Amino acid sequence: MDKACSTFAKSSPSDVKVVSFDAMDTIIAMDEPFNKVYARIASDYGIDVHPADIASCFPKYMKDLSHNHPCFGFGSIGHFEWWKRIVIGCLQEQTNFCGLRLLALRSLYETQSG
Repeated sequence: MDKACSTFAKSSPSDVKVVSFDAMDTIIAMDEPFNKVYARIASDYGIDVHPADIASCFPKYMKDLSHNHPCFGFGSIGHFEWWKRIVIGCLQEQTNFCGLRLLALRSLYETQSG
């Protein structure tokens, strides 16, 4: 179990607010690796980033957000904002492009409801 989400084990059953399971590659399978998807969508917005670069910085953002906002942001920023910060963080770190195209891509996330 993810250490960040294991704190409920110390609580009584009535204190449990959320249970989080990692379903990736078990009941959820992607047709394409996440880093290739991120790079392809970024390319649609004129942002050139290599999938390997995204994969290399992804764990850092995952670790940081898992520590600061455990269980995918439950009870703090919410899951949508949590994932948005990972995607935008990876793109900003791996590109020198901070202009209008990155803002346009970011706006896709800002207009979605969590």
